Amino acid sequence: MKKWFYALTGLFFAIFCTNSAFGASGEMEVLLKILQKKGIITSSEAESIAKETREIAAKEEAKAKEASVAAKKDGAKKEWEVPDWLKNTKFKGDLRMRGEVSDRAETTSGTRERLRVRLRAGVETAINDQVTVGFGLGSGEYASTLAGANGNSRSGNQTMTDAFTRKPIWIDYAYVNYHPVKWFSIMGGKFNNPVWQPSDFLLSGEVNPEGAAIKLGGTVSPYVDLFFDGAFYIISERTSDPDAIMYIAQPGIKVNFTKDSSLKLTAGYYGFDNVARFTPFTGSARANTLDSKGNYLYEFSSYAFGTELGFKSPFGSKMIPYIGILGGYITNPDPRRDNKGYLAGFNIGHPSLAKFADWNVEYTFRRYEKDALLDILPDSSFYSGSTNVMGHRIKAAFGLTKNISLGLNYYNTWAIRPTRSAANPNGNPAVENLGQVDFLFKF
Repeated sequence: MKKWFYALTGLFFAIFCTNSAFGASGEMEVLLKILQKKGIITSSEAESIAKETREIAAKEEAKAKEASVAAKKDGAKKEWEVPDWLKNTKFKGDLRMRGEVSDRAETTSGTRERLRVRLRAGVETAINDQVTVGFGLGSGEYASTLAGANGNSRSGNQTMTDAFTRKPIWIDYAYVNYHPVKWFSIMGGKFNNPVWQPSDFLLSGEVNPEGAAIKLGGTVSPYVDLFFDGAFYIISERTSDPDAIMYIAQPGIKVNFTKDSSLKLTAGYYGFDNVARFTPFTGSARANTLDSKGNYLYEFSSYAFGTELGFKSPFGSKMIPYIGILGGYITNPDPRRDNKGYLAGFNIGHPSLAKFADWNVEYTFRRYEKDALLDILPDSSFYSGSTNVMGHRIKAAFGLTKNISLGLNYYNTWAIRPTRSAANPNGNPAVENLGQVDFLFKF
């Protein structure tokens, strides 16, 4: 009976020792010698048990080491794992080098030549499937010489001048975009204007308004898409007077005649509140009608219409990817005269320059009467961003390689109702010719 007791005791102790790996092998050998002396097991049985115990202990030790290494790797992986929102973050930006020559007749300034640079860089991240956040910085000159002035709202260009001084960097955009479904999105903050327009007829493409905007749209039949663009923009927050605001309501329709031809039409209301009887805004060209105190005389709530007739690969030509015929019209009912504007033109080529030999050309003729729209909105290169002006603009671009392109711009503009001055006593149109050569580097 004692032999069985000692044998079972030895067996349980052997199992315990295997869980303790090699650290317990010495105790196992001592136990086996005791059992062998008492005649419970033979020497061959003791040797066999000791050998088997060492083999089991070695296997358990190896498993323990593998588990430890795996645990360390898993811990390190979790420690260094990139969050999903960071995986969904995109960095983007561009650097534009520009050479510019301008000459305006009937002035004393003569021909002006300058080199300019524009830098923009930012990030956009999808923090989940329904929310995107974006933030970017950009270059640009001061909007005025006043202390505490902000950056120019219509241009990110920085002229190379002022004895190598360091140049300012501004918040170019900062927004959140909520897009719970495909046909609806709403965004708030400072962002590029999402309201559709033919070319940049009503709002310069360099302007990033501040406020909120919504977009709705969807296909109602194989041939018809409906959409709506709405916006609420804050122009100026005032301490004691009502804030100056701008709001847009623009429904539109796109008719798809075929898979390669379509017509887009929009009719919108561009509303303004608390502009008249207030001082011109920062960045104003001071081209609108002012009262005797130097304040805006009129409001600028206007009706605007836009259209684009588009053809993909017209006549089956692969050399011409797209042709679009553009048109736009705006009327401001507040003043009785000088209250209309229009645009006509076309664009041709690739929608974007993705590789070598991609190209596009846009031509527009546009006319802005004195009070057709607020003078902080037009393209700043079109007669210095003024109203009471008309003329031609040609823009061409050619892809040199991936992410690098060459751009050529030409403006031929003149005043509709010229102002008489010492330099222009006869009130001639004061024609301005402006040329730009751009090298654009995207990253």
